[in-house]
Amino acid sequence: MDTRTRMAVTGRAQRGFTLVELMIVVVIAAVLVGIAVPGFRNVILGNSVTSKINELVGALQVAGNEAVTRNSRVTLCPMDADDDEACDADGSFQDGWIVFNELDDKTVDADEEIFAASTGKAEDMSFDPEGLVVDFRADGTAVDGGGVTLTVCREEFASQLALEATDRAAAKKLDACPD
Repeated sequence: MDTRTRMAVTGRAQRGFTLVELMIVVVIAAVLVGIAVPGFRNVILGNSVTSKINELVGALQVAGNEAVTRNSRVTLCPMDADDDEACDADGSFQDGWIVFNELDDKTVDADEEIFAASTGKAEDMSFDPEGLVVDFRADGTAVDGGGVTLTVCREEFASQLALEATDRAAAKKLDACPD
């Protein structure tokens, strides 16, 4: 039926979509969503690893800067799983991290100030090695003289953070998580 015939029968022109046209649009939209969602998931996973690496780079920078500012030793260490104001020298960064003014024994005492702490747990990620503690001297250099590496993995996404001998933190993406 053409437009003139429709107008003659109903008295006005018909507008809109037919049910078939609407179903075709719905099918096309479903196919596009089906293609996009897996790729979007990979972006989210990859960005979460990058975000955690960036947090740790920031923590290293805070630790070095505070060591120079305060002219004293500052430590970055894994947060204790049960106490977010305690260092766990054998723990994992999955529980978080803290940066504090280290005066004696790798524990946060009443006279030691916490300068920074992680914003949350990363239980869906793995950190290697566990028990990594980085101390900074009063001149802002790492006690270990650089050469410290930390690998962060989440499913098939991995990045490695390296504290170089110049105390520059550098991150790089890895092809896969190490075994």
